[in-house]
Amino acid sequence: MSSSVAIIIGSHQIALHGFPGSEKEILRLDSGLGGNTSDVIGLIARSHGMELRPCLEYLENTHFTPIEPERIRALFLMVVLRIADYLQIEAGRAPVTRIRMQAIRSTDDLDQILDRRGHRLCRYADDCNIYVRSLAAGQRVMESVTRFLEGKLKLRVNREKSAVAAVGERKFLGHRLLWNGKLGISPKSIKRAKEKVRQITRRNRGVSLAQVIVELNLFLVGWIRFYRYAACRFELQGLDAWIRRKLRCYRLKQCKRGKAVARLLQRLGAKPSPAHRVASSAGSWWRLSRTRSVQQAMSVEWFETQGLVSLAVKYDSLRH
Repeated sequence: MSSSVAIIIGSHQIALHGFPGSEKEILRLDSGLGGNTSDVIGLIARSHGMELRPCLEYLENTHFTPIEPERIRALFLMVVLRIADYLQIEAGRAPVTRIRMQAIRSTDDLDQILDRRGHRLCRYADDCNIYVRSLAAGQRVMESVTRFLEGKLKLRVNREKSAVAAVGERKFLGHRLLWNGKLGISPKSIKRAKEKVRQITRRNRGVSLAQVIVELNLFLVGWIRFYRYAACRFELQGLDAWIRRKLRCYRLKQCKRGKAVARLLQRLGAKPSPAHRVASSAGSWWRLSRTRSVQQAMSVEWFETQGLVSLAVKYDSLRH
């Protein structure tokens, strides 16, 4: 690749035609793959920035039978797209080097080896959990797997994220295994969900409560759909109560003054005396949001009338 010639290499060109090697050599990436798989790889690479409908129409027009996406190796696509993103620059700005690609190996080889050894594993793309019976066996398997990945497949193992621990202490795609063998939700996933809710319910946003609830619902519905198979109803009930308290705090902060707080609470059904007591309190908005008068005025039923999605209720509907 000459530095004097401006060449822009797209991800679809790499997926379909291969990498430029020496002057007379094109290094194919789809060797050993069927024609349908090669087309799908190119389609996925081209689909960056495209809508889903044109991609599906392309598949229907090219192949009259549906293609099984699970037969496409995810690691192969990751390598193609990652290198393609790097190469989408002008060659004049890139170092003068020859791009030489060896045959890309898949972690499917690792799956077969572990299966022959009788290990239980769960893998998605480059994330993998291997389950053994003891800590000593875990250390032994981790050392052998690391040697195989780095020595034979030439892949780098992230030692900061890799560890040998009890199943309940490790997470996989936001989930964890509970002591009774059921699928649970990771505490880090709950923490990240709370961080997202905090961003949406910032008290200095200056938008209406109705708009905040709309944005919350968009996030909460997608989030609970992802975790619908986890046994997490108790955690969802606590998260529901915490979200309602955040919204109560948000609505009180919008009133700004004590008289406005008292009028709001009375309008929502609170008695005058407790409403004025809350309005004259010197406590923070977060502390006031937990008082009985505020909870009775902005109750669970009131939030239902405002359209707020309940995670526990949505979870039950998805499970049944």
